[in-house]
Amino acid sequence: MEKVNNIRVLSKRISAYFIDILFIFLFISLVNEIRFINPTFDKYIEAYSTYNEVLEDYMAENINDKEFNKLYSDSYYQICKYGISYNIVIIITILLYFGVFQKYNNGQTLGKKVMKIRVVTNDEENVNLRNSLLRTILMYYVYIGGIIPLIINSILVYFLTVNNYMNITLVVNYIFLTISILSNVLLSVREDKRGLHDMLSGTKVIYDAK
Repeated sequence: MEKVNNIRVLSKRISAYFIDILFIFLFISLVNEIRFINPTFDKYIEAYSTYNEVLEDYMAENINDKEFNKLYSDSYYQICKYGISYNIVIIITILLYFGVFQKYNNGQTLGKKVMKIRVVTNDEENVNLRNSLLRTILMYYVYIGGIIPLIINSILVYFLTVNNYMNITLVVNYIFLTISILSNVLLSVREDKRGLHDMLSGTKVIYDAK
């Protein structure tokens, strides 16, 4: 019976997660168009447009592999450089929503509230702020990534040349993506349906009909 309940909670967690990510994505998109919050927005859009043009030229075979690698690296580097404000908004929003709001809303985000599940400690007590923030920092978010790699990449873009940045961030992103995959595997195969972020932060998700 407990195993059935855990599988039920897992399916609800997935549904709640995508509800939350949709909300976060829409909120971040709106906030980042406010110029005083994101002063490099126009340069970011310009860099992103250049990036897309490079991809289109390569697909149309207008440029060779060597030209593509150079243009791709340069345009991607510019996106990262002018996207730091965007990253800061993402980090703050995720911390406030999944960390602070969830803690003070009975362990529930909007998605979890709809799905009638909530985050609790291992002893099924209300999570404290430390647990909630740690869990948030350790998670990896679809379409957004993880908070730690976002911070690392935002710092590195200011200190590294294009080639060094591309090489190092590729390694960083692969490391955290691998950790994320491991966490999702644990979430799927463990009987208690806890991911790595749950185990390290001392939390779990339970069904709460109330």
